[in-house]
Amino acid sequence: MLATAGGLLTTAAPASAAASCASPVFTRQFFANTAFSGSPKKTDCDSAIDQNWGSGAPAKGLPADRFGVRWSVTRDFGSGGPFAFTAAAQDGIRVYLDGVRKVDLWKNVSSTRKKTVDVTVPKGRHTLRVDFVNWTGKADVTFAYTPRTSASVDKVKPLTPTGASVTYDEATGKAKVSWAKNKEMDLVGYRVHRRLKGTEYGSKPLATTTSTSFTDTTVPKTGQVFYYEVRAYDKAGNTSAGTADQPVTTVDRTPPAAPFVEMDACPADQPYAAPELVTTAANAADIALYELQRRKASSDAWTTVATAAKGAFCDTGTPADGAEVTYRGRARDAAGKLVGVLARRHLHHRRPHPAGPRRRRPRRVPLRRAAPALVPRRGRHRLPGAPVRPGHRRLARRPARAGDHDRHRGRPAPAHGGERHLPVRGARAGRQGQRRRPRRDHRGPGRPARGDPPPSGPPPTPSARA
Repeated sequence: MLATAGGLLTTAAPASAAASCASPVFTRQFFANTAFSGSPKKTDCDSAIDQNWGSGAPAKGLPADRFGVRWSVTRDFGSGGPFAFTAAAQDGIRVYLDGVRKVDLWKNVSSTRKKTVDVTVPKGRHTLRVDFVNWTGKADVTFAYTPRTSASVDKVKPLTPTGASVTYDEATGKAKVSWAKNKEMDLVGYRVHRRLKGTEYGSKPLATTTSTSFTDTTVPKTGQVFYYEVRAYDKAGNTSAGTADQPVTTVDRTPPAAPFVEMDACPADQPYAAPELVTTAANAADIALYELQRRKASSDAWTTVATAAKGAFCDTGTPADGAEVTYRGRARDAAGKLVGVLARRHLHHRRPHPAGPRRRRPRRVPLRRAAPALVPRRGRHRLPGAPVRPGHRRLARRPARAGDHDRHRGRPAPAHGGERHLPVRGARAGRQGQRRRPRRDHRGPGRPARGDPPPSGPPPTPSARA
C-alpha cells in the first residue's frame, strides 16, 4: 500500500499489522462484513471484551449494521484446570479454544443473550478466539474466562516455580531467594521453606509471599549449610512440588555453648580423677576442640589439663583419693577462633575400693507384726472396712472380749473387736444382714455344744450319760 508524504511515495503498514499486543491482552480486528473476509479495517489491542456500541458503528469507516469484530489471544495457562467461559451478546457470538468451538450463540436477536460453559483447559499455552457479528439493530458484547476455584472442583496443583536461585551476603548474613513467576490465573502466592542439612522440611513455611523473591534475615550464623525451596499454592489450596534445594553456607559467628563438667571413671589400672565435659548432641556437632582446666587450691591459678576432640579425660595429675577439686571447661568451634563461655564445678573424687568393686548389702526390712482386725475363718484375714466378697454376709455383733471363744474354731477371740464375715450358700444367700440362728445340738445331753466353754470338774460316767 502506497502513501504520499511530503511529495515522496512511502509504504504504509496494513491495518491488520498496525498493532502488536502482548499476552494476555487481546488483539482486536474490525471487519466491514459478517463473514470476516478480506483485510480488517482496523486492528488494535483490547484488555477486556466488554463493549456496547448501541445502534452506531463500532469504529470510523465501518457500517452501523452488518459488521464483525474478532478478538484473539495466545497465553500460558500454567497447570491449566477448570475454567468458566461466560459470553453475552446481541447479535451473534462464538468462542473457540485452540480452534474448537466452546460457545455458540449465532443468531440475529432483538435482545442480549447470555451463556456460561465449563471448560477444562490443559496446561501450557493455548489460543482463545472470540467472533462477534451484528446484523441489524443494537450491538453489545461481553466475554470472560475465569478459573473455577472451589476446592471440590479444582484438583489441579500449580506447576513448580522455575528459575529458583539463592545468594548469600556474608557481611550482613542475609540470604535472598529468587524465582520466576507462575502462569496460573488462580495463583495466590508462594511459600518459602528452609531446612538444616541432614534434616527434613517442616510443614510450616519460613515465609509466605506474593512476590518472586524473599530475603531471609533470620538464618543462623553458625557456619552450617541450609537449604531453601519454594512452593506455589492456589485459591483451592493446592500446593505445588518444591523447587530443587538451593544451598547456602552461612558465616560462623556463633560460639558453641559451654559444656558441663561431670565426673566419670578411668580404667581400672589408672586410679586418677576422670572429669568429663558433657553437652547436648546439637552443640557437640559444632564443637571441634575441648579444653579442660584445673584450679590449684593454694594459688587459685588455673592449669590446662588436656585438650582433645572428645570431652572425656583422665587427669593423671590428680589421684582418685576422694579429695575435692575444681575443674572448668571450654569449647572451640570449627572456625578455631570462637571460644565458648567457661563452666566451673567443684567435684569429689570417688576413691577406688582396694578389694575390688563393693558389694551392695541387702536391704533389711523390719518385720512389723499387727493383730488382725477381723476374726479369721479358714485362714482368710480381712482388714477393717474391707468390702465383703460376693457370697458372704456381714454380721453385726458386739465387740469381742478377752475370754470369749470362737464358736467355729474353738479358739479365744482377739481382745480388739471387729466384724465377722461368713460364707452364704444356697437359699441363705438371699438373707444377708440377718442374724444367724444357733445350731441345734444332736449329740445328746451332757455333751458340750461347739463353741461352748469346756465343763469344769470330772467327766461324766457312762451311767450318767444313759
